Amino acid sequence: MFFDQAYAILDHAAKAVADAPEQYRERVKFVRLGLDYAQWVTEARALMIEFSQTKDKTLEDRARALWVEKIMPLACDEQYPYAINKGPARPGAGHKTAGCYPKDLIERVREW
Repeated sequence: MFFDQAYAILDHAAKAVADAPEQYRERVKFVRLGLDYAQWVTEARALMIEFSQTKDKTLEDRARALWVEKIMPLACDEQYPYAINKGPARPGAGHKTAGCYPKDLIERVREW
């Protein structure tokens, strides 16, 4: 519900600045990147909670895929280096205690 509403607001903002100078379109994109990050971390956390209860390996694999394919590349995006604070997004950092990603991801991805 929250993410649907937030994306709707950003879609409206993108339309509003479609013909505006590039800097305004970039600002909307910057905020969208932060929302993408929040949605993906929320989804990964929900998957890991369910995995901890069911031990269904496909849930852990889906959480791992989110981190490797979406969250980590976004945190390292050189075009928008300030969209995401890379420190807390790095495996082994802030999200470690929240159980948002598979434990072996720390071992598999030491530096990025």
